[in-house]
Amino acid sequence: MNSRLPADRGLSADRTYYTMTFLRAFAALWVVVTHCMIWGGSYWHWLPNPKLAVDLFMMLSGFVMTASTGWAPDAKSPRDFSWGKFWLRRFFRIAPAYYLSLLCAVLFSHYYLTGYQQFRELDPQRWASDTNYAPMLIHYTGQNILLHLSFLFGMMPAYSWSTFLPDWSLSLEMQFYAVFPLLILVMRRFGMMRVAIVLAVVAWPFIPILRPLWQEPSLLLFKLETFMAGMLAFTAVSARPLHALALFVTGCALIKLDPSSAWRSYVIYGVLFMGARFEHANRLPSMLMRWLQGSWVRFAADTSYSVYLFHGFFISGFGLILAHGWLTDLSPFARVAAMIALVVPGVYASSYLVMRWVEMPGITFGKWLTRRKTGLSPTRNEHMTTAQVERP
Repeated sequence: MNSRLPADRGLSADRTYYTMTFLRAFAALWVVVTHCMIWGGSYWHWLPNPKLAVDLFMMLSGFVMTASTGWAPDAKSPRDFSWGKFWLRRFFRIAPAYYLSLLCAVLFSHYYLTGYQQFRELDPQRWASDTNYAPMLIHYTGQNILLHLSFLFGMMPAYSWSTFLPDWSLSLEMQFYAVFPLLILVMRRFGMMRVAIVLAVVAWPFIPILRPLWQEPSLLLFKLETFMAGMLAFTAVSARPLHALALFVTGCALIKLDPSSAWRSYVIYGVLFMGARFEHANRLPSMLMRWLQGSWVRFAADTSYSVYLFHGFFISGFGLILAHGWLTDLSPFARVAAMIALVVPGVYASSYLVMRWVEMPGITFGKWLTRRKTGLSPTRNEHMTTAQVERP
């Protein structure tokens, strides 16, 4: 039986886009494997940088957040949308698993940071000039922890990379969530493409001035265009061909404003853009659609957020093994292969547990809290699974 929705369903907040589910699963695995290669000492430079995977997460976030409002350009207000409900649900979607990872980093800081230091000592010449990713410079002070609990750390240059967790993108997410309701209302009033272009042009002159101050691009100013590219991609799923082409070109132009982007960014955006559009029109091959709906894609997507958060602990653990084992005698390629073989199964198994016992209860509590505050009964959209939620 074909479980896809009919092509005339329109832009729906209730629909699952399985191409988005796959891309989120792919991006998480991409981050894990490339980080293993970088720290293990055998990175193939023709591979896309893992930061492009994080950009993909941001595009997916813009796509899914726009979908969640039941976007229609001529609507006066988002369907069943309230700012308070939106912020509460997003907080309880992101915060519980992140707080757990932060707690683990603080409690096991000696082992966590020492594991990464072992990789640096394995190849001191390679890391000699690097101070950005020096684990021994990390200090979990009270101010540092409080700023991370508040998610405000990304707005401050000195704290954009101060826990050795990949949390800089989470501050970006929270900043995006903070402005998203206002952004979507302004876009309804003046048009999404027009507002996206104006905001990008206004922000563009400031990016090269401010970006060198931040170790990671954790300020929304640096990545707002990436989120908006995802918003444009959702708008295009049912647009006429010429309008869709204009949206795609605009999205590519927005991505180009990011100095770190390359032609690979356009390929990634093109897959996201065309995948969603073809799926919406029911034009994906049946065999591909069944594959995208497969249980392994669902599992990898459901665990993607925890995989992103916790994979560093497993890489660090491998670093600790390096200090006391025969693995130091392996070639860099063999070492990375062994690393991937140990890290990937471990991180996905643990992430499944975090997803079941931390993420899902957090999502459920956020929904319960918003229903309690508003007195609303659950709607179909409130029963979306994690496969329908954007975060990596």
